[in-house]
Amino acid sequence: MASRSGRNQTPLTNARDHMAFLAAFLRSPAQVSALFPTNPEIGRAMVRGLDLQRAHAVVEFGPGTGAITKTVLEVIGDSTTFFAVELNEQIAKRFAKNFPQVPLFQGDAADIARFTTEIGASHLDAVITALPWTTIPKKVRARILDETVRLLRPGGAFTWVTYRSVKSAGVQEFMGELAERFSRVEPAIAVHQAMVQAHVQRCYR
Repeated sequence: MASRSGRNQTPLTNARDHMAFLAAFLRSPAQVSALFPTNPEIGRAMVRGLDLQRAHAVVEFGPGTGAITKTVLEVIGDSTTFFAVELNEQIAKRFAKNFPQVPLFQGDAADIARFTTEIGASHLDAVITALPWTTIPKKVRARILDETVRLLRPGGAFTWVTYRSVKSAGVQEFMGELAERFSRVEPAIAVHQAMVQAHVQRCYR
């Protein structure tokens, strides 16, 4: 079980996180959604209204170095089981240093059923993700989504962020896949950060 108290990030830690992101992006651009860690305001937009205080189990797909994780730790309940799944080995190592209190599975989000069992949870109340969904092969994406929906409790939430235009073909295609699987898909919310505009969307089983 993760503690609610996140580790404060110093300027040096932030600089190292940025370097870790850049190095990982250059090695595996398809695995990393952005060149830099997510702005904290995006993290706050992703968890707002999810009532994570009462959640039993919450997972973060693709936590990166932990920008969104820090926000999650601030709002989950004392009895909430919170864990993360990160595919990129270098980023996973950086995340583990930043948040040693958060159980981390270094692997594919498509294996979420196994990770959920290993963490001791029977279901998921919320999935929070910054994965680069539009660059994930469609068959792999479908497997992750199908497994995720199967594990989410009725009414459970799936919230994701994209830095691409919501009008782009790739984002529209992914939104269509979400609409096929979730009973309620809310309109994307624009969140501004330094040089780009992000969009956060919440879906409910």
